[in-house]
Amino acid sequence: MRHGKVHRKLNRTAEHRRAMFANMCAALIKHEQIVTTLPKAKELRPIVEKLVTLGKKGGLAMRRQAISEMRDLDQTKKLRKPPNFPKTGF
Repeated sequence: MRHGKVHRKLNRTAEHRRAMFANMCAALIKHEQIVTTLPKAKELRPIVEKLVTLGKKGGLAMRRQAISEMRDLDQTKKLRKPPNFPKTGF
């Protein structure tokens, strides 16, 4: 059965993947464009889109969720400003 096999593992442990995507999210929001491989970009896209949605909703709980996902306070502040939303296309 293929239960729980939705995402790519990218030859990394779960902790490494989570840290890598948190860093990549922060870099994408900071620079609004990053250079990475296609599989990593495809895995990163839904994560960043969820963060952008959290930023649009606002509120303390949403802000705390974004901080726990990305672990970068400066970039979570940037998420709250509507004109700076990054485009997630390839």
